[in-house]
Amino acid sequence: MKQLTIEKDPQNWDEFWYHEKEVKRLRGFLENDKDKMPYAIVLSGFTGTGKTTAARLFIKALFCENRKAGESQPCGECRTCKSDPRTSTSLNNVTWVQRGQDETLANQFKKALQEANQPPYGMDEDHRHYKVIVFDELQSIPKDRLQDLLFYPEVPTITERSRVIFIFLTMAEENIKEGVFKPLRDRARYFRFRKLSETEIFQYLKKQEPYAPDESLEIIAHYADGSIRGALSALDDCLEVDSHLSVENVAETLYYVSAATRLRIWKMIQEYDYKGLHTFWQQNIYHFDEQKLVIQMMRDLDLAMVKRPTADQLRAHSLLYHHVCTSRKVRVLDTLKLLIGLDLITDETLLTRSPLEQSGYERISTPQPTYA
Repeated sequence: MKQLTIEKDPQNWDEFWYHEKEVKRLRGFLENDKDKMPYAIVLSGFTGTGKTTAARLFIKALFCENRKAGESQPCGECRTCKSDPRTSTSLNNVTWVQRGQDETLANQFKKALQEANQPPYGMDEDHRHYKVIVFDELQSIPKDRLQDLLFYPEVPTITERSRVIFIFLTMAEENIKEGVFKPLRDRARYFRFRKLSETEIFQYLKKQEPYAPDESLEIIAHYADGSIRGALSALDDCLEVDSHLSVENVAETLYYVSAATRLRIWKMIQEYDYKGLHTFWQQNIYHFDEQKLVIQMMRDLDLAMVKRPTADQLRAHSLLYHHVCTSRKVRVLDTLKLLIGLDLITDETLLTRSPLEQSGYERISTPQPTYA
């Protein structure tokens, strides 16, 4: 049985979920390739939002053996459409530079620039006569080689290079905006793939599993954190445990922390309950995902600060955000202890909506600690 991330991988533009504007622009390049085909494309965004899938579909459609001029959809039947541009050796005009290959990135980079100096293979000058060079993880390109890349998109008049398309993928959006890669973005067509909302991911999951309980799919959508791939991976894990996707089993599989449990944590923080917090942590540390808990607590603060944020809430939000950025160096419990005594959240209505509350399910039990 295939993994859902592979089984549900889009094979044409119609199966690509959301990002309508980005898809429309990419399809426009294919439909008007003589006038609008760019020499460089930058795709940026959070992991799992569709950057690699969009690049793969673009390449498949570009080299599709059955695609006619003015069309943008891959046929799905020819040799090109059935192969994967990232690993296929049959696509002579595609070079994909990425980690995990047998060769080092430096050698791959060198060969890619050599390919850029050569015209596309094949003698037929039709709408498929291109060469594509993809740089996955743009931020991993050595800074001293960046100037070599900047030259190519700026010189499109040379016949050989006018048919070469560079595609750059990156998750480091901040580097594209302000860092050393900004000159490259200025020379390329830029696409930003945003995180999807929980509602959008829920709608996608409902289409895949129409008979699953809504509460279960809401938990998975919350867990995915804006990523379709993350949602499919979580759905795969839950289906292995329970094919009916019951709320209880989904919550246990994804280590979901309900709003009621988070409220108890907030109250222990406000009441200076060091021992209670420590006891709770020791009893339940293996029952939830610590990183997800911190993100949920940040969302609680976001909702509580809508009207008028207090100094304590701003400080707590800053500490939690700092933990997310340095999660490998600081324990969650140590971060929560820094919040002890702050006046943050005491009303459950201020917490982010929990789909488990309607079902009455409580994942983590927090018995009252007994002190000697």
